[in-house]
Amino acid sequence: NTLNNKLYFKRGQELQRGQRVVVVEDVINTGTSALDITKAIEYNGSKVVAYASLVDRTNKCVFGDIPHFSLLKVKSNIWHKHGCEYCNAQLHLRSV
Repeated sequence: NTLNNKLYFKRGQELQRGQRVVVVEDVINTGTSALDITKAIEYNGSKVVAYASLVDRTNKCVFGDIPHFSLLKVKSNIWHKHGCEYCNAQLHLRSV
């Protein structure tokens, strides 16, 4: 859940201080969501020991020294808004 753009745990979904956690995602594109939940986990006194995903589309190591395991690695082009030639030209794409 989010509150003021920060992730938090709902009541009944608390971690015990010192607990070791594996963050699991279906698809990791940039790693932002996994890193955001990591902040919430660490804030609660627990430690992320690994990341796991079904699909890894990061094309690079985004988790530092923490291991990331995936079933499938997919090379993909991911552009941030400021690096996208279509965004910079203010062209809007639609799916058909």
